[in-house]
Amino acid sequence: GIQDLTYDDKNIFYFSIHRGFYPFTGHYNETGEGDAVGTNCNIIWDFGGMGNAEYAEAFRDLVLPAVMSFEPDLILVSSGFDAAEGDFIGDCCLTPAIYYAMTNSLL
Repeated sequence: GIQDLTYDDKNIFYFSIHRGFYPFTGHYNETGEGDAVGTNCNIIWDFGGMGNAEYAEAFRDLVLPAVMSFEPDLILVSSGFDAAEGDFIGDCCLTPAIYYAMTNSLL
């Protein structure tokens, strides 16, 4: 996925908030390679049921400080909707409002 494309590029900061199942990549200790160590951030939920509050807290406390310290010139958002309320595989409970709030906070 995207992590594989950016893993060794120090000019790209990549983060992902996801469940820790298939394809079994994106572990917390996968932080980049070579000069790019520290530019890859994975936040993994070990179980389902995470909702707006949990994602908002992770975004506010972990993601935003990391993004801001990287000082990006451009931000691209690739949003998976398997965490959306009603998706049986992701088994999380995000509403459209939190997707909007997280995206808007990057502006």
